[in-house]
Amino acid sequence: MSGSLILRGGRAWDGVRGTSAEADVVIDEGRIASIGRDAGAGRSIDVSGCTVMPGLIEGHAHLCFNARSDWRAVYDGDSPGRTLLRMAANGRRMLEAGITTVRDLGSPTALAIEMREAFASGLILGPNLLVSGAPITTTGGHCYFMGGEADGELEIRKGVRNRVKAEVDWIKVMATGGNMTRGTNTLARSTRSRSSRPASKKLIGCAGRSQRTATAPKGSGWRLRPALTCLSTVRSAAEAATTTTRGWWQRLLPRGSRFRRQ
Repeated sequence: MSGSLILRGGRAWDGVRGTSAEADVVIDEGRIASIGRDAGAGRSIDVSGCTVMPGLIEGHAHLCFNARSDWRAVYDGDSPGRTLLRMAANGRRMLEAGITTVRDLGSPTALAIEMREAFASGLILGPNLLVSGAPITTTGGHCYFMGGEADGELEIRKGVRNRVKAEVDWIKVMATGGNMTRGTNTLARSTRSRSSRPASKKLIGCAGRSQRTATAPKGSGWRLRPALTCLSTVRSAAEAATTTTRGWWQRLLPRGSRFRRQ
């Protein structure tokens, strides 16, 4: 097969079957063309002792951080250009480790969009990137330093709309504090409205409505999904019909858990 590459002598796992099997994998124009025992002649690489498998998916990352204990000092000291270079380097490392899709749930919005487009265009090597931009948070709230502060319902609505305008893939909501941000409460909602309905529910509802109404160019199928963090916002998320939540609590709740109004 002209222009193809054959990975020979290894095993292959398609992500569906329960086990891997001995097979050659034919790659053509960057895509897997076939998997089988007789790949024929062509340029090849011996992958004996290895298993070829689908790319991994990282569901929650922050490419703008250095993944060390001094992450905040480094982040604060970086210029926007240096932050973008750091994001590019982190993305390439992830790709080389077999992670082909990454959901970045918190980076400065403009930089996240630039990074996503650079990877997608092939300008630099990196994974398929889905971004939320700067999380929506209260003044001084969790990850406020990314530039997503919004207080009150009107600012929250504007924050959602600005992200829709920037064409992010997700709306990230910090409806409580977080361990990464000193002075915030990880177990309490960040906002309250004057009415009996917490402002966090209004924020979630606004993001949820954007999911249903905000679209990219006609026919693209692009939609926004709100992503929430922390256990104390799970009830608000459920009541506001949020489709996606993120946090350590996901590992504790049984699948299909339901929440009762109190």
